[in-house]
Amino acid sequence: MRRFFKWTGYVLGSLLLLIALALGGVYAVSGSHMNALYRVDVNPVAVPTDSASIAEGHRLTIIKGCVDCHGDNLGGKMFIDDPALGRIAATNLTRGRGGVGALYDTD
Repeated sequence: MRRFFKWTGYVLGSLLLLIALALGGVYAVSGSHMNALYRVDVNPVAVPTDSASIAEGHRLTIIKGCVDCHGDNLGGKMFIDDPALGRIAATNLTRGRGGVGALYDTD
């Protein structure tokens, strides 16, 4: 009976050692992947400013439902104000004060 427990201990110890080694290997590999730096070439995007393109952009904001949450001028608005659900405000998408559009460069 002692021999059985001795071999069971060896097998369980070996399995725990293998699991620990596997977890250490996964940790090391995933750490190297997460800390890798990648070079990304940023290509400029041409933003059209002609009246036809602006009219198409306005049409798209209406049919895609952007104005439902962000307001008619995309300046942001409170679109849920219910004590049971909470208050949810849509972001200001313009380049104006507090708008996220100012964070992007079109040049």
